[in-house]
Amino acid sequence: MLSIQGNFDGGFCDSPDCPQAADEPKAWSPGAELELPVIADAGHNIHLHRAAAPTEFASVRASVDRRFHTR
Repeated sequence: MLSIQGNFDGGFCDSPDCPQAADEPKAWSPGAELELPVIADAGHNIHLHRAAAPTEFASVRASVDRRFHTR
C-alpha cells in the first residue's frame, strides 16, 4: 500500500517534520506493507506543487516497480 503525504499537509502533518508519518503504519495490518513517503515542500495536493510533483511521480513509479516487478 502506498500512501503519499506532503509535509505541509495540514490535515495530516502538524509540522514540516511530519511526526505523524511514524504512526501511520499502526493503522494498517503488517500485510499491507505500507510505504509512506513524505514529500518535502508540498501540501495536500502534491501533484499541483511544481517542485514536489516529480518527487511524487518518482515515488509512485518506484512503488509500482517494486510491487509488480516492472523493471
